[in-house]
Amino acid sequence: MPHPVSASTSASTSAEPAAVVAGPIRELDTAALALKALVENIVAALDAEHAAAAAAAVAAAASASASATSGSDAQAGVSDAMLGRAHFTAAHVLEPLTSGLEKAAALSDNHLLRCLEVLSVFTGSAWFSSIVLDSQNAIVDTVRALFSHSRATARKLAIGCYVAVAHFARSEGEDELVAELVADIVSWLETHAAEWRQDAASPAANATLRTYVLALSSLVAAVPSAFTPHLATVLDTLTLVIADPADREHVSDSVVELSEAVLLALRAVVLALSTSLPPRLLDAIKGLATSAVTFDPNFQGSSPATDAAGPADESMAVSEGSDNDDDDDLLFDSEFEDSDEGFTDDDEDISWKVRRAGWQLLTAIISSTPGVVATLFETSLSLFVARFDEREPTVQTHAFETFVALLEQTYAFADVNDHALAILRDSLPSVVASLARVADARVESSRVGAINVFLALLKLVGVAGLAPDYPQWHRVFRAGLAASRKYTDDVRIATLAGIRAFFTALPSSLAQLGSLPAVQVVTELVPDVVALATLDCDYRLTVAALHGLASLFPHLEGCMTRDEIAGEAFTTLVSPVFAALDALLSAANVYTDVRKVVLSAFAELVVSACAVAVPPRLVTAMDPLFVAFAAKLDSDVIRSASVAALCRMCEAAVPPPSLVAHLPTVLAKLCDFLVLASRPLKQHALLAIRLVVTSYASALETAALSADTQTLVATILKRIGASLLSPRDVLLATTAIETALALAPFVGPASFRRTTEADVLKLATAPTTTGAVDECGDAILAYYSFLVSSGAMSLDDLTAALIGLATTLTCLDDLPRSAFVIFGRILGRAASSNPDVSATAAATAHLAVVRQYGLCIQAATAAKAKLAAKRAKLAAKVEASEGAVAAEAEASSSSRSGSGASASASANAAAHRATLKKTEDQLAAVLAEIDALREAEPADIGGALVATYALGELAARDDLTSVEGLFDAVVVLLSSLDDQIRSAGAFALGRALLGAPSTFLPQVLDVLASANASSLYFIVQAFDHMFTAAQASGVALVSMSDLQPALETMQTGLFAAAAELPAGDGTRNLIARVLGLLARGALDCQLGILAGKLQHVDEAPSEAETALVALRTALAPPLVVATALACVDRILPLLLPLLGHTELDVRAAAVGTVAFVAKFYARALAAPAAPDAGLDHALPLLYALVEPNPDLVETVNRGPFKQKIDHGASVRAAALDCMAIILSKLPDRLDMAEFVRTVVSVGMADTQHPVKLLAHRTLVHMVALLPIPLAQWTEAIIDALRKSLDARPKVTHQLAIQQHTELVESALKVVAAISASPHLASPRWNAWVASEVTTGQHADTYARLVAASAKDAARS
Repeated sequence: MPHPVSASTSASTSAEPAAVVAGPIRELDTAALALKALVENIVAALDAEHAAAAAAAVAAAASASASATSGSDAQAGVSDAMLGRAHFTAAHVLEPLTSGLEKAAALSDNHLLRCLEVLSVFTGSAWFSSIVLDSQNAIVDTVRALFSHSRATARKLAIGCYVAVAHFARSEGEDELVAELVADIVSWLETHAAEWRQDAASPAANATLRTYVLALSSLVAAVPSAFTPHLATVLDTLTLVIADPADREHVSDSVVELSEAVLLALRAVVLALSTSLPPRLLDAIKGLATSAVTFDPNFQGSSPATDAAGPADESMAVSEGSDNDDDDDLLFDSEFEDSDEGFTDDDEDISWKVRRAGWQLLTAIISSTPGVVATLFETSLSLFVARFDEREPTVQTHAFETFVALLEQTYAFADVNDHALAILRDSLPSVVASLARVADARVESSRVGAINVFLALLKLVGVAGLAPDYPQWHRVFRAGLAASRKYTDDVRIATLAGIRAFFTALPSSLAQLGSLPAVQVVTELVPDVVALATLDCDYRLTVAALHGLASLFPHLEGCMTRDEIAGEAFTTLVSPVFAALDALLSAANVYTDVRKVVLSAFAELVVSACAVAVPPRLVTAMDPLFVAFAAKLDSDVIRSASVAALCRMCEAAVPPPSLVAHLPTVLAKLCDFLVLASRPLKQHALLAIRLVVTSYASALETAALSADTQTLVATILKRIGASLLSPRDVLLATTAIETALALAPFVGPASFRRTTEADVLKLATAPTTTGAVDECGDAILAYYSFLVSSGAMSLDDLTAALIGLATTLTCLDDLPRSAFVIFGRILGRAASSNPDVSATAAATAHLAVVRQYGLCIQAATAAKAKLAAKRAKLAAKVEASEGAVAAEAEASSSSRSGSGASASASANAAAHRATLKKTEDQLAAVLAEIDALREAEPADIGGALVATYALGELAARDDLTSVEGLFDAVVVLLSSLDDQIRSAGAFALGRALLGAPSTFLPQVLDVLASANASSLYFIVQAFDHMFTAAQASGVALVSMSDLQPALETMQTGLFAAAAELPAGDGTRNLIARVLGLLARGALDCQLGILAGKLQHVDEAPSEAETALVALRTALAPPLVVATALACVDRILPLLLPLLGHTELDVRAAAVGTVAFVAKFYARALAAPAAPDAGLDHALPLLYALVEPNPDLVETVNRGPFKQKIDHGASVRAAALDCMAIILSKLPDRLDMAEFVRTVVSVGMADTQHPVKLLAHRTLVHMVALLPIPLAQWTEAIIDALRKSLDARPKVTHQLAIQQHTELVESALKVVAAISASPHLASPRWNAWVASEVTTGQHADTYARLVAASAKDAARS
């Protein structure tokens, strides 16, 4: 059999295509069909060769990227010969075909349609894009003449060809042709709209104008950016055409179809260009949509959707609107049915099409412009509720979808929709009552829609504090559960999901649900749910029923007595559910994903059942379930799901008693999991073991299980010590220690210590356990506390062991700092919690070690002072010698007194140089001595660190003011030369401040007043420890009246200290954090102090900068939202003007604080309390900050080269980061034109690496959130990305190479994001990607990033 292309080649070399068009009338139809089949075979052959070549040539990710493209990129993998033959055929066919269309139209409409179908095959395939564009003038002129044809199908095909030409022109970058085609359509639309207004009642005028409206809709979807210049004209024309059709007394079918087309055209405009719509036009469109949904001029009577006497057959009830048209593609809507006048010829009322289009337009407005939510609630909520009773089921479905979209947007932007939530809260009873009526309807689509609205409302109940009307909700639930079996299960699944959400959030103690007793509600629902759970049908329904029943069980105790629950009637009712679940768990032919879902439902149901004081009969009914469950632990594919289900059951307040008989089997399986390679399975197995032994401790200690338990526990502990207590995986090690502690009672403290101590100590002292103090420090603390409290280890032995280990190391680096922290806190906590040990005595013992080390520090400090004085003298001597040498050199060069004077000058210069050399050598020796100076041997440092941390732990738990010399000994540590010692001193001092603030805080403030730069940081760190520990333990330091003077002094001193430090300094940032923690304790009064610093920014800019950073800590979540918003409203009028302040440091701090507000309190920016404190005021200032400022660029002479330092780069990066946060939080409040310009033209063109990275990241966010505004920036984006991809590192050191790699990967992520977007991945873009990205030097990197992105998307 010959290849299709071979056949097409022979046909194309003859003049037969022309003869086909010009042939006799009787042969035209057959010839046109044959020609259509020929062209379709060519397209199929090209597609097949391309797919085969793409699949065989490149990796999966690159292949997927290539096959997704069109235009020139789509032609990759197809031989030139084959493509040439195809183009040769097309060129010979297109010219006679277009010129012959007029003759075909004169002969017969049917022959015209056949020829148009052939032309549509050409224009519908990207293989012929260049050939179509070569013939574009003839094609456009020909199809344009057919826009007014009497046959709707002819008009549809003509529109498709016209739009295809525009699409190909955009693909090939022929923007002028695209603009010309769009301008022609807009002009023709205006002309025909003017003619239509002269004779609006004419069906022909309506049909013709409708054709242009449909063409406009298709073009908007194909080339949205080209319509931006014509947006106002188009919208004004369309809104005039559909000016309030509801006011007309009689509306013909042609007017209805024209109105529908206009509404759908407006929908296309909103979806494609929502960010470019001015508020005036958006309000006009919204008004037309709300008017259209009430357009029902021919209806009188009741709604069949809610009429109990409705049609017996539901298929009749939906016949009028039962089409499943894809309205996103207007060209292929069923509304293009053939008729002599261009519209349907049935005699039924078709006004429902206008209402449907109105709802679709409203949904588009809501989805694309979230800012209209509050307005729609205020103006149209009553309209929405009234239209729930829509008589046409198809339209009613769209009404429900629109309302669900409104509720979902309200939920998504709940933090800025207070007004909308308040309106919904007041109107909820009427909304629910209307939905309840619809839920009783016989039409299934009505019930599904009502249930979906209820589910959307349930999400808002917790957010908005909505008070549900229980009887009405109960009515909806019962109606949904009673759905007819002959229809799909969607109604009942949705209802069960609603029941689960509703009753899970409902307190089980409620005895009355509105006007209904709780017992009535629950006992009426349980049998219905049980019946669905036991149906042999779609597993989704069974699982949904199990989850629904699980949500009802906790309410049984409030509705039934224990005797009723334990009675035979209840067990008989529930037992079939367990039998059905047992069958699902035991079935061998159930898919893996189904098994996982069933296991989750099983766990939830068992937990809920056990919470109802499970009676013996119910236990017996549940027993077979656990036989099947224990078997699932053997399954390789679902054992993780089985372990998760086990954890869920063991976490319950009442663990299932049926599991007791299977405990040895379960523990043995979990023990086996500990030696498998899967790290997540080990983690889950450890957690499950801990939960099992904790929940079933008494059962495991019984005579029947005790021997098996001890053997299993010993094995588990050995496996934990052997492989799981590894510093390479701190999280797993933490879980392992916690599990080991849960197992300790089963083997005894002494045996437990022997088995585990060496491994735990190895973990605590491993140099690679860098995060142990944060990740597993508490677990290690709990371990040693258990050893001491259980008597397995005395406090003296523990102290001797840890101190000995810390002081006998040959090198301090052998033990990480985290180990000293852990050791010290272990000793302090053990002493504090031991009733037999005096905290004062323990502190005195540790203080002796600290004092001894303090003496070394004091000696070292004195030696350091002497060396520093000596260094200063030597430095002065060096300076004097350098001056003398310079003077002698000058005297020698200028001397005119003869050789004697010259010789004397040279001798003096040589003497001075010798002195200078000697002095410099002495200075170098002094500096080396200072660098090598240490106050003690490393062994002493280890002991001092442990003692200091132990002292701090004791001081926080007990009042140690009676311990003499405690404060002085700790303060001495802050002047150490070793940062570890100073950090330990700060910890101990901060904890002492918490334990006795009235005593120690005034003394610390005295030290603060005289602190030098080296010790200031650690004093502030002590304050940080104090406030952080106080916040964690709930101690309100700021509210203590006796501390107020000291706290005020501390605040003043910290502001003064910060003013002496450079911006960005670590100490200054820590001061700001402490001031924020201080303000957080009393926002009412402290916020005024911080605000005052902002008001006087010109007088003290450094204090204002510190206050700005402190505000972020003061207002950081969690806070009461209302309190935080009130504070933000007070600050914003002072904050936003600082974005334009003259001081760079103030601007930088202001940008960071605005970003903080946008991230956590976007509502304040969206609805500001003051007119100049909103987003409209902030965005222009942010845009200005992204612009590079040449005045901030400094050139520094580095000797062999000059370096340019851009001091404004960090502020530009911060401004872009702030813009990205605002984009994610308030996308509908942005002026996207200026936003995109700033990111693309300014941010991506920046010369600084961090700024470019942030611009790329922001662009990726825009592609995901609001891609349409980027369409007209394609060329600018390509140019900017090309520069990033073609760049080379200027130097070859590692940092420059790393930054270059980051920049390239960042740019490639932008390429991948745009290529994956259906709105932006034009053939012009794909052609650039194919020529410069997928085949260039970055092809492998791009393929890897695309593959990783696809994997992430699949995983999510």
